[in-house]
Amino acid sequence: MPKTLPELPPLAMAPGQRVYFASDFHLGAPDAATSRERERRIVRWLDMAAQDAAAIYLLGDVFDFWFEYKHAIPADLAACRASWPS
Repeated sequence: MPKTLPELPPLAMAPGQRVYFASDFHLGAPDAATSRERERRIVRWLDMAAQDAAAIYLLGDVFDFWFEYKHAIPADLAACRASWPS
């Protein structure tokens, strides 16, 4: 039998607010220089989206690979991670 996911609470949105969805950033690929430029663009986009966002959902493949959970975010991508709200 398929697993049923819990229902999410309603998202309270003020007039003019938006919900953003993003995925497949693949930070870390194909090389450091290309990834760094993509990271800069993503951080600029996150800063812009945060101005009117009720929510920002990062859906998957933010990083190009995962090793172990405690080492999941490559050290050179810390600036992007630091820009995410807690």
